Amino acid sequence: MPGPNKVGKKTGRKTQYGRDEYITIKGEKVSEKSRTLKSRKKSMLPKQDYVNVPSIHDGYQYTEEQLSRMLKEGRVKPTSKHRNIPEAVKQAKKRSKNMKFKYKGGLTNTVPPKRGPKPQGYRKGADVDFFAAGNEDFQYGEGKASYTFEGKKSSITPSLSASAYKVKDKSIKGKLDRVSVKGEYKPNKKVNLKGEVSRNVHGKKDYRAMLGAEYKNKNKKFKGSIDETGRANLSFSMGFKHGGCPHREIGVKSNIKGISGIQLKGQKFTGSK
Repeated sequence: MPGPNKVGKKTGRKTQYGRDEYITIKGEKVSEKSRTLKSRKKSMLPKQDYVNVPSIHDGYQYTEEQLSRMLKEGRVKPTSKHRNIPEAVKQAKKRSKNMKFKYKGGLTNTVPPKRGPKPQGYRKGADVDFFAAGNEDFQYGEGKASYTFEGKKSSITPSLSASAYKVKDKSIKGKLDRVSVKGEYKPNKKVNLKGEVSRNVHGKKDYRAMLGAEYKNKNKKFKGSIDETGRANLSFSMGFKHGGCPHREIGVKSNIKGISGIQLKGQKFTGSK
């Protein structure tokens, strides 16, 4: 059986699952490249006969035959289990789409930084992020540029990202990766409306969109959003106007020994063991 193939060079970023990101010789950025396999073990749950398994491990990409053997030996773990192949493929695509990346150390790459409580670049005007890594055989860099146009109650921020790499003794190759537009509108102090749309420039279009609204006053806060898949996220929180538990009256004295400053419902006190 032939050995696994080397994927490429590390970009210096990791996913939220702790996996390294690599860039291939063709300029593709990858971290997992999931494969759907027939499960070799009977699941505790009924009719879950298929699993998704990352094909990239320690910088090498393995075939389905190799992954099946590794799965049987317990050397790799599935990321999800499913009843059928279409369900497994759908979940693999969803996982890939929701993949998030961060640089080791978590430090900002914004140039230049802005002083004050919000140091991540300029809120008004241009904002540029850049990252580069490599060695004498391979160099890689990527960047994102945006510009925020602000009005009295609204703002709009178009942005684009690009990447480039160079292999030893070969010319530099670069491309635009993604374009996006964000917008924000505040009709008053209590309401904030947001929207965002983006897409890949090359390959699969991979459209992404989000519409959101937020309402808050002194003791109530509501957030809601919906994305391009129709998935909605809602949250609501409420504080007490005078603070504390609604079953207590603050400042009232009790005639029970050892309790003062609050009045509990009822007068029975059993103490503690």
